[in-house]
Amino acid sequence: MTQPAQQKEDSLLQVLLQEYGNAVELYTNTIAVTYTRIYGLLAIHGAITVGF
Repeated sequence: MTQPAQQKEDSLLQVLLQEYGNAVELYTNTIAVTYTRIYGLLAIHGAITVGF
């Protein structure tokens, strides 16, 4: 009797996990991009400081 309900729960869990995975991926990418920008700016600043 509870088979359809269980299946519904499983698919809901699947969707939640997928959403969570997407959120984590987005968060990680944002951090990576931010750090890349910061290090890029620091590198440029360092090159200018050393160069002139």
